[in-house]
Amino acid sequence: MRGVLKSWDFKKVYEASNSDLLTDFYVPALNRATSYDRAAGYFRSSIYDLIAVAVSDFALAGGRMRLICSPSLLQEDIDEIIRVGVTDAAVERGLTADIEQALRNPAETPNVELLGSLLLCGALEVRIAYKADERGIFHTKVGVLSDGVHRISFDGSVNETRAAWDLNEERFKVFRSWIPDHEELVDFDENYFEDLWAGGRGTLVVKPLPDIARETLERHGIPDPQEAVERHRRSRRTARRAIMERRVLQEHQVLVRQSWWESSTGIIDHVTGGGKTVTALAIIRDWYERTPSAAAVVIVPAAILLKQWRREIEDELADLDLRLLIVGGEDGMRRWRELLNDYTTRSRGGNRRIVLTTLASASSPDFLARARTGDHTLVVADEVHTVGARRSQAVTSLKTGGRLGLSATPERFGDPDGTATIFEYFGDKLEPTFTIRDAQNSEPPRLVPYNYRFDVLHLNHTEHEEYRRLTKQIGALMGGSGGVVDDDAAEDLRLKLIKRARVLKKATAKVDYAARTIADTFEHGDRWLVYCEDTEQLDGLIEHLQGRGLTPMRYTSAMSFSKDDTIRRFEVEGGVLVSIKCLDEGVDIPVVTHALLLASSLNPREHLQRRGRVLRSAEGKTTAELFDVLVGPEAERPEAVFASEIGRAVVFAEDAANRRNARWRMRSLTVEGSDVPVEADDIDWDD
Repeated sequence: MRGVLKSWDFKKVYEASNSDLLTDFYVPALNRATSYDRAAGYFRSSIYDLIAVAVSDFALAGGRMRLICSPSLLQEDIDEIIRVGVTDAAVERGLTADIEQALRNPAETPNVELLGSLLLCGALEVRIAYKADERGIFHTKVGVLSDGVHRISFDGSVNETRAAWDLNEERFKVFRSWIPDHEELVDFDENYFEDLWAGGRGTLVVKPLPDIARETLERHGIPDPQEAVERHRRSRRTARRAIMERRVLQEHQVLVRQSWWESSTGIIDHVTGGGKTVTALAIIRDWYERTPSAAAVVIVPAAILLKQWRREIEDELADLDLRLLIVGGEDGMRRWRELLNDYTTRSRGGNRRIVLTTLASASSPDFLARARTGDHTLVVADEVHTVGARRSQAVTSLKTGGRLGLSATPERFGDPDGTATIFEYFGDKLEPTFTIRDAQNSEPPRLVPYNYRFDVLHLNHTEHEEYRRLTKQIGALMGGSGGVVDDDAAEDLRLKLIKRARVLKKATAKVDYAARTIADTFEHGDRWLVYCEDTEQLDGLIEHLQGRGLTPMRYTSAMSFSKDDTIRRFEVEGGVLVSIKCLDEGVDIPVVTHALLLASSLNPREHLQRRGRVLRSAEGKTTAELFDVLVGPEAERPEAVFASEIGRAVVFAEDAANRRNARWRMRSLTVEGSDVPVEADDIDWDD
């Protein structure tokens, strides 16, 4: 049975610092009221959170709520607003964009459904308020509750969002009609609201929720309000549990986060599995909480990482109620050019926004011309080494207040100029670093132990002759210069080095060896990841595997069907996933149990990335197997391998569980050539 407002001992002033605003005021007030009139800030995705508290019980008990709030207007409408003022069309577009944004987030969909349900059953009525000209917004925050006899009103800083009632530092005053000197103040607030509801005051316009926005909400409503309430409560419990279970930073992440704040610049140099993304999200959270008018731009090297980062942002930063603009890739918003200015400018009225973009888009003239970055902006670059590429360096022209780079190997192999550009813009490596051994020894372990297994294969006669020919040409270009060549010869040298490396990567013997090794070793439940050099090698391996009774999965950037579906199938069913380079950077497939490298360059970053794919921890996974192929000259000397190959093997063996055995076997190998700075005499074989 519902009580009356007078039965609760309401305080004159509520402050979040010494009160639980929900349990001390909001819930008992709604439980004792039959009507609730509220003017509160923006109508945007955060407004849906008001239903997560007590409005559902209020509505099911027959309560009626009237809500007046301001629309978020889109940047694309600003020019028109400046000329003619706010238009109905602009309001409708802003509201529709907010609803669509919420519906794109599975965590917010139940909120939209409940809001639509309450509109359908008449428990809630919404009107939109805006200034007739372009100056200022409607930002009044006042509420009036009545039980039919007594009334209370309140005003102050609090918005009608879960963050305001449950998380923020808020303060507001309460007036009670049964207190003689309060009744006039309650009357004033009630009359003010009624004036607004009737159509506005002065230049302030108040109109019903536009038809398109209302129809969209009601279309997602559930006819039975009780069912809608229960469904929303379940989703709220899940969301609350997720917040409580938010990943806790480990010591190395806490320390590197503190290091970053010393200058608001730096690069997190943590190995795969070290939690670079989670640390970055913690810094992004700090940025929004500490920086007035904050904005952030997160840059990823490839479209495949957009979805991964989107999930992380929506999961870890859900309570910040960020509006997300995605630029680039299949998920990119078509109208990003129109919206980018608004999403990167200084935030207004708590309207927090974040941009998630591919590096190709972020470094484009269109993006750079439209971005309104400055000292309010944090730029985060995942796989920051990619920023040093000549075609991508333009992104370093973005003006920022904070810069954060992420990479297990920020240095660019063979590109000192690109490396210098990265460190000049993002700053130095942050302490502490986090190595593979650190990740394996952490609690819980972030990377599993692994065994490193390799075999030696040899070039055939034709391949060896090609390798020798290219080596002579490279030597001629290098001449007696001690490794320094002029600009005219540099490109020719680079191409010949690539061609020679490809001779090793595409050695004919590799495909049959790989098919035989996988077929002989594969067991049900295994998940093998194979790295190939190109489509020709990939197709050849798939054909050989099929000939041995296996059904491998293909993963390439040119796939016409869903890459995500392929990854999900691989994770659930297991099997053999044959890939080219597109799985290198940042793609997270922890369930991989075996990796086989048919193509591996001299680049240490590639070593780390590809090894990292197989070492990530996963449920039920206790160890991993890494298979490698070392290539030598024609099989005149079975244990001869090229220097570049033994160099990679030494790196892989260093952290392996079978380290001593692997290095003992390497000791018997004969190193050919000196194309990398690894000499057999320099290796401490007994270490």
